[in-house]
Amino acid sequence: MASKLEVHAEYVGDVVASGVTHSDIAANITSQFGVEKGCSERSVRRLCAKYGFLKKGCVSDSQLEIAVVKAIGENHMVERMWPEVNNRVNYPIKGALIQLVDQEQVDMEDNIVRHCISNLTYATLV
Repeated sequence: MASKLEVHAEYVGDVVASGVTHSDIAANITSQFGVEKGCSERSVRRLCAKYGFLKKGCVSDSQLEIAVVKAIGENHMVERMWPEVNNRVNYPIKGALIQLVDQEQVDMEDNIVRHCISNLTYATLV
């Protein structure tokens, strides 16, 4: 036997897709269709879960899982590439800065010099 709410399943699917909350849907069904029993926010949630109704822009659990796995894979790729980035970019710049400090051509104790070198280094990397 179908619940009183299931009679309005098509309506629920349409308004959920347009972004209306479960609470508002329950209130609308109560006021527009006169359904009082079996039309709570929880009942609307259950109906949505049963029929797979999703808000516009929402993703299903399986789609979310696929996106997470893909993101993790990309993150691992970046982690594997990072040592090469350090070898080619960061370490040479750091070596040049250390050489300048050792030759006493820059004073890293001076806040203005430190700020300028920091900005220059950032501009070089970007």
